[in-house]
Amino acid sequence: MLFIKDLPDAFFKYWIHLYEEDKEDKKIFHPSSYNFPRSRGRQGFEFKRNGDLIFYSIGPTDRVQEQNGYWKIDEENKIKIAFDDPKLRTYTFTILSCEENILRVKDL
Repeated sequence: MLFIKDLPDAFFKYWIHLYEEDKEDKKIFHPSSYNFPRSRGRQGFEFKRNGDLIFYSIGPTDRVQEQNGYWKIDEENKIKIAFDDPKLRTYTFTILSCEENILRVKDL
């Protein structure tokens, strides 16, 4: 079983989805400081050590909207995410790898 203490320090930051690097069901995220190519909008997550998170979504005017929520380790390498707004879907992903400059996950 994976525990929060087992996650690398690199996990706890603001990650932005770089969909151009996705392969099949694997999604690629980079830190917010990464030099992203231009896009009409990108989604991202900011994971806090206490289990809180901020989900950054693409709003109707292509501006970033923030949604508060929380995350927890569901099973080994699986992270479950839920939101304060019950209209938003809860989902789970598997961490494939987490390094300082790249987070690879698999959607379930």
